[in-house]
Amino acid sequence: MEPLVTVAIPTYNHPNGLRRTLGCITGQTYRNLEILVSDNCSPKAEVQQVIQEYVKRDPRITAFRQEMNIGVQSNYWFLADTAKGEYLMYAQDDDWWSNTFIENIIARLEREPGLPLAACPTRYVNCETKQLSELHKLKNLSVFWAVGNGSMGMAVMGIWRRDAYLKLEAREIPQRISGVDHTAAALALLYGGIGVVSSETYHKGYRPRRFGEAFSRDSLYSFRAWFYYIKTVALHPHIPTEKKFIIPAIAVTNLFRACAITGVSVLVSLPDNPVKRFIQSKFYGVN
Repeated sequence: MEPLVTVAIPTYNHPNGLRRTLGCITGQTYRNLEILVSDNCSPKAEVQQVIQEYVKRDPRITAFRQEMNIGVQSNYWFLADTAKGEYLMYAQDDDWWSNTFIENIIARLEREPGLPLAACPTRYVNCETKQLSELHKLKNLSVFWAVGNGSMGMAVMGIWRRDAYLKLEAREIPQRISGVDHTAAALALLYGGIGVVSSETYHKGYRPRRFGEAFSRDSLYSFRAWFYYIKTVALHPHIPTEKKFIIPAIAVTNLFRACAITGVSVLVSLPDNPVKRFIQSKFYGVN
């Protein structure tokens, strides 16, 4: 009997992307799925129309609509608390999956019961032009290289053992703070590691108009992410004590990253310039 996998789909005001996500997930070769969709009080009526269309089509889908916008992270946590599967994956409404994504990753997790999380090599895909970035092989996953590391954010979009995820998720980090996903990936590395399969079966959506958005809202966002990252790792009850001896080194290396990210963010926040064009082209597939 295949273990149950909960696919948690948080969505807000993006009906076209949600339709694609539901199509990708319901078309997976791995069939034992619980598919949960939580609409975070979208103003667009089309969101509910898409959800109800798929609910009628696939009995594995259960839909929820929040009465008010509860915030991005709270919508994720609502789904995690509702899930019943042995495994849990999040599926965002601007991403793409091939139909063997779940099958391949579950096979790795079943072979290695000590892994809390497994993922696959990934590319960013421009949501507007469908252009792909270079391949992110997820070989640079490191607690010493976590703040602002896009590969860490890609890794958490793999598949978790749900009991491990519920132990490791960082709910104490305020919702306004960037980098919750990077912290979760770092906790997974310290807890048991992250498995990476060889097949490229997932592309992460990227919206160019959001580039530099975090810095424009808060010029110190990378330092706040650094502070909460170090605090969370240091105080986390499920990280072995012996691994906490490396926290000073983690703090120093990631502080350097926060400083570098802030410098780059200053340039990115300025009108069109060569640095901004290079970063978008190199890492996000945007010309």
